[in-house]
Amino acid sequence: MPSIDFVTANNPAIFGYLQEKDAIPGYVLSSNKITKDEVDRLDKVAFANQAERLYPCHTKEACWESAAYFAGSGESDETVKANIEKMASFHGIEEDVAAVFSIFEGEMNKVASAENKEERMEKFALTLDLQGFQGRGVENFYPINNAHEVVASSDSCTSDYNSGKIPSSAMRKIASAITEAAISYGVDPSELTGEVRAFGTRNTPDPYAAEILVKMRKSAAHNELISELQEKIASAADVHEAIEMANEIAEKMFVLDKQAGVRYGKGVLDPYAILFTGPTLEEFEKAAATTISIRGVNIPVDDFVNLADKDIDVNFSAKSASIIKEAKSYINAGQSIDTCVNINSKLAELNRDTQNVLLNVLANTGW
Repeated sequence: MPSIDFVTANNPAIFGYLQEKDAIPGYVLSSNKITKDEVDRLDKVAFANQAERLYPCHTKEACWESAAYFAGSGESDETVKANIEKMASFHGIEEDVAAVFSIFEGEMNKVASAENKEERMEKFALTLDLQGFQGRGVENFYPINNAHEVVASSDSCTSDYNSGKIPSSAMRKIASAITEAAISYGVDPSELTGEVRAFGTRNTPDPYAAEILVKMRKSAAHNELISELQEKIASAADVHEAIEMANEIAEKMFVLDKQAGVRYGKGVLDPYAILFTGPTLEEFEKAAATTISIRGVNIPVDDFVNLADKDIDVNFSAKSASIIKEAKSYINAGQSIDTCVNINSKLAELNRDTQNVLLNVLANTGW
């Protein structure tokens, strides 16, 4: 991807940062803005990057701004840097340019140091703060720093889960971390235990399947939680928020089960095994980016946007036709989850009868 400079993509954050450090020379602050038209008229020798006509250095102000953007953007082309320094010397501002390079090189070193430190930190699927219990503090369990550790931790956490040492709520978090690590290290899923694969799969919540929990337990408290879950998921901004809410309800159910002495088995499944029975997150997001919903009926978004304007005009009032055509136009922004959400929101402005007519029109035109 070609580079960009302060003329083609002026980043105010770079100059704002230098201003905070009082590092912008007076001649730059008092100069007129360098325009693209001005730069377009320059010969290529005026640029530090002549091949792409980037980083103009025809004046000392332009040279300093090019140096600032080059360094602040994290560019590393030594030839371009050397050309900027050569032109800075010609304009007599080599010390100012050297100061800019020094500021950003110092910042880059800090970032690199922090990244190296993070890389050296060991990773674990579970970290607990025991808050002084029996003299213990923060402890880590199930290391996941390489492929071998991922497989070994999959085996050990499964053994602990099956022997009752860790609850299903913790197992879900542990398995998710192990599954993500397995993907990053290229571990074949078949090398993970069935329990880790089941708990680690990022399924979406199904609030209606969760009613099974109530039938199994016949508990008023569980009934209240199911109602709370259904209300929360219905009001969730997106599927990620719905997952967080379902996790919260599952934790509450788990506590209720523990208080009631519920034992999990074939007849009584744990809250997580029931609540998270919807499609995987990946499947959900793929479907959400390719379908819209009218009166609860899922329709491929392509079928909707291919609906001919003449069919819309014949079957709908001017107001309804305008709404439908505007919803169709949203696809111009590209096919995505957001696009489908926007189409759904627009079509929700139609009354129920008009939505039913729209379903019939789509069915008659080949959907």
